[in-house]
Amino acid sequence: MNDQDYGAYGAGPTQTPWGTPVAATKKEFLDLPENAKLKKNIRSSAIVCYICAALTLVFGMFVLDTGLLSLIDVAILAGLGLGIQLSQSRVCAALLCVYAVINTIISLVSSGQISGYLIIIACVYAMIYTFQLDKQWKVYQQNNRL
Repeated sequence: MNDQDYGAYGAGPTQTPWGTPVAATKKEFLDLPENAKLKKNIRSSAIVCYICAALTLVFGMFVLDTGLLSLIDVAILAGLGLGIQLSQSRVCAALLCVYAVINTIISLVSSGQISGYLIIIACVYAMIYTFQLDKQWKVYQQNNRL
């Protein structure tokens, strides 16, 4: 058998000799159809971060008049959300959890009420699915060496 018996082999770097797609990067791996649920859940956790950032901005600037402190919170939430969405960063997911716990403790001490539920939900989803992606990516790399 020669190389021409495997028509897809010469088709490009994204195909194996048998025609199945190969992902060279974690981002390409996430774009594979079988990872649609992972991608959706990671994106959803980032969107919740953006919603929390917007709510923090509105309430901090116009309702509570906390000014600079609310802008710092907005920057942290938006930045961690971007890190989770764009690079599927486990570090950003872990930092979001730390931020959520600190935010909840501060709100409990200052107002006597627990708040920050949306941030906690976002961090739990981000932790679960970014770590799951990393685990599946490592298995994929081991199983698809050419």
